[in-house]
Amino acid sequence: MSSVDAAGLACRVVSSDDAMCVASGNHTDGEACMSGADCAPGYECVGDPGICRHYCCTESSCSAFSAANKYSPYYFCDVAVEKTSNVSVPVCMEQVSCDSFFETDAASGCPYGQACTIVEAYGMSSEQVLIPTCDTIGKAKAGESCETEQCEKGFACYGLIGDRTCQQLCDGTVNNPCQYPATCANIGIAGAGICTSN
Repeated sequence: MSSVDAAGLACRVVSSDDAMCVASGNHTDGEACMSGADCAPGYECVGDPGICRHYCCTESSCSAFSAANKYSPYYFCDVAVEKTSNVSVPVCMEQVSCDSFFETDAASGCPYGQACTIVEAYGMSSEQVLIPTCDTIGKAKAGESCETEQCEKGFACYGLIGDRTCQQLCDGTVNNPCQYPATCANIGIAGAGICTSN
């Protein structure tokens, strides 16, 4: 998604099954936009109000942004809605820290329509790290793909990019919080885990 030619065009998603060469701007990460035409090659205009975010197609796509911030906050590959087409696209989003995974909406510390969850990011030497962040609550259920739709509240989008699915978060301080035969696998973050049958 980063190619550009001498005429100032860039490849952008224009529908759920199509991409084409369109005008390219010069806005980069975090800068306001009205459409993709405002963003530099490799970036897309997402959300409302629009903001330019970098496309991510591999596990390490967002590492450079995390490194530039000295890994605080991290960037992670997420799903966001392109401003003009309303198509979901994969872009690098900034971590919004939280740690109340099992609290009510008011206590989670996340904005309306978001919940505290776990996502995968990549740090120095491209090692995988799991980070807590506020993320949009979607409709994808347990075991369903979260590549084009966010997970329901209480689930984490987990796995390699292109094959991520919604996995149930669990409270590691509670006995048997997962439905048998799954067990709560500790992921090293404030007692939180992911229900797994492995």
